Amino acid sequence: MPEVLEQLAAHGDRVFVSLRADPHEGMVAVRRIDALCRAYPMIRAVSLSPHQIYPFIAPNSKEYYPIYAKCVELDIAVYINVGFPGPRVPAFTQDPMALDEVCWFFPELRVIMRHGGEPWTDACVKLLLRWPNLYYATTAFAPRYYARDVLALVNKRAPNKVIWAGYWPILSYDRLFAELAELPLDAAAWPRFLAGNAIEAFRLPASR
Repeated sequence: MPEVLEQLAAHGDRVFVSLRADPHEGMVAVRRIDALCRAYPMIRAVSLSPHQIYPFIAPNSKEYYPIYAKCVELDIAVYINVGFPGPRVPAFTQDPMALDEVCWFFPELRVIMRHGGEPWTDACVKLLLRWPNLYYATTAFAPRYYARDVLALVNKRAPNKVIWAGYWPILSYDRLFAELAELPLDAAAWPRFLAGNAIEAFRLPASR
């Protein structure tokens, strides 16, 4: 890991990093996050995949809270899976409703939902409208499969909440860009969808 981070640090003005964490590691995980984020400023988020965390726990479980508190202290985001996982493991861990409590308890914590949220996209939309510190990234889905209720937020109700994200190498950029061009988005929505919302949510340097 340090070798990879050193290589990425050489391009810290162009890339940012999401650091994976396991809440079952307790203060070991918290100290690791603290040390690496202070050493490598291009780390702008902690990555959490609840379906991979065993024993299975939802994101509002007490084990997660020290990590959330550290992210607030370091001013970095939490990047977390929502929706039914691909592997055949319990899906309750990725029900987005668990984030209702998290966003309430940590109003300074920026939380970015990823991986679609199906079959709970309606809950994702309600939560995005409810909590100022909650965002949604379009990871893992080709544009033709983006949830229509989420796209409606981009155009009208919450243009500052949805972040475009690819899924390379599973989805090629040729396919992504071709399908993006077919999305029914207003011209005014594109700058925030493609860049502005990510800059805000991850506290990235403004593009030059």
